[in-house]
Amino acid sequence: MDQIASSNKLTVCAGLILLYVLGGAIYRLYLSPIAGFPGPKLAALTYWYETYYDVFRNGEFVFAIEDMHRKYGSIIRINPHELVIKDPEYYNELYVTAHTRKTDSYVHFLAGMNLGESHAMTVPHDLHRRRRKPLEPFFSKQGIGALEPILSSLTRRFCDRIDSQKGTSKVIRLDHAFYALTGDVITRICCDEHPDLIEDENFSPSWPDLFKNLALVIPVATNPPQILIPILIAPTALIDWLNPKCKAFRQEAAMRKHAAKAKAEKAEGKCSAAQPNLLRHIAHSDMPVSELDETRLAREAQIIISAGVHTTSRSLEYIAYQLIANEKIRFQLQTKLEPIMAGYPELLPSVDQLEKLPYLSGILREGLRLAHVVMHRLPRVSPEVPLKYKNWIIPKGVPVGMHNHFMHTDPEIYPEPHEFRPERWIGDIDPRMDRYFVPFVRGSRDCLGKNLAYAELRTVIACLFRPNGPVFELFETDYTDVVPIHDYVVGLPKLDSKGLRVLVH
Repeated sequence: MDQIASSNKLTVCAGLILLYVLGGAIYRLYLSPIAGFPGPKLAALTYWYETYYDVFRNGEFVFAIEDMHRKYGSIIRINPHELVIKDPEYYNELYVTAHTRKTDSYVHFLAGMNLGESHAMTVPHDLHRRRRKPLEPFFSKQGIGALEPILSSLTRRFCDRIDSQKGTSKVIRLDHAFYALTGDVITRICCDEHPDLIEDENFSPSWPDLFKNLALVIPVATNPPQILIPILIAPTALIDWLNPKCKAFRQEAAMRKHAAKAKAEKAEGKCSAAQPNLLRHIAHSDMPVSELDETRLAREAQIIISAGVHTTSRSLEYIAYQLIANEKIRFQLQTKLEPIMAGYPELLPSVDQLEKLPYLSGILREGLRLAHVVMHRLPRVSPEVPLKYKNWIIPKGVPVGMHNHFMHTDPEIYPEPHEFRPERWIGDIDPRMDRYFVPFVRGSRDCLGKNLAYAELRTVIACLFRPNGPVFELFETDYTDVVPIHDYVVGLPKLDSKGLRVLVH
């Protein structure tokens, strides 16, 4: 009798599970608010469709989405809950300012990263504004101007390190060097930390490895939510043992100490103007006390450091490759730089001065257009009003995303879109090029650090490729080592790339 009862219980449980699965499938395919939107039925049915491409095919879902657009049109359903639009005319309708309408983040986007307390990952619109607004003065053009001495000093030292390799026949990983420099800059700016990564003989290769390892586990942190449950409840030691790359997530302890120090300085009435950094700025801002928890501030610093290092270093890597590989472009840049760099190293031109060089700006824009440092769609949610796209009504609460990758390679906007042509940005240009140039996104959730990124790019490229500066020779490196072909939210080149390797003459 006991065996029969146990068998009946198992049968009932199996039946309930089957009903749950079938009910979920019917809802997703026929009853969901977005059931009528075009796209593959399998993608509408399960997140495992996306997981297959992102986890098992190494970040290739972006290209599967591109194929879906060719088949189903400009608006498609890519998983049970999300829509994606490929239409540059709609970009400014989706990524809007706070004055236009409220915009939430998508609750599942990067949920497994456990950084939801940072402003960038905050879901509700109003809470996001409360957390972000006190940060904006620090990263404004004026705020970055106050930090320019730090950037100038580190860039000089970086170029000295590169110059010291002249004639040594030593192969340099220039991509590692860029990660080291951007790491030194952003950690000093965030918390006055001095890791001195550029002083390491090999430019601290463990530092870029940490960020690459972090990128490689992002698909597991985003696809699908069901996978995250055992990850989020498992002991930290077990997760680290199963996948040591996950250790890259947990760098909070040091950041908490810096946050506590900044708060203590404020409590003691100490002035922070002499050494500005982000955590001191937050502690002395009008941010509500409820938002000054040390763990939250640590996560804020983590996300800003991660974004500040990877995006800028990958942009520098891509631009540097193009300048080394294209002698004509490099010569033209050096001709334009010659008057302004005549006093180097004693005199380093300001960011404002460099900003006035159209050819340098063209190089940076072309690099940002093609480096695809953020390759992933960035979903946005309208929590209060439905959205309208052509004849489609998108219900409120539905996450909708777009890819700047598709916009930046649209041949109707950028002829020969995969060609690196800085001159396309000079003179009388198609106004659509500016309108659809969105490397830092737009709207109320655009990139907070865009002014810092531009300042770093201008300063580093001008100093590194100055007239009479170091001459670089590519060493067993070609375009496939830098062009992004894997979407790990950030764009990565082929996974077996040995990086941007050069000899310095």
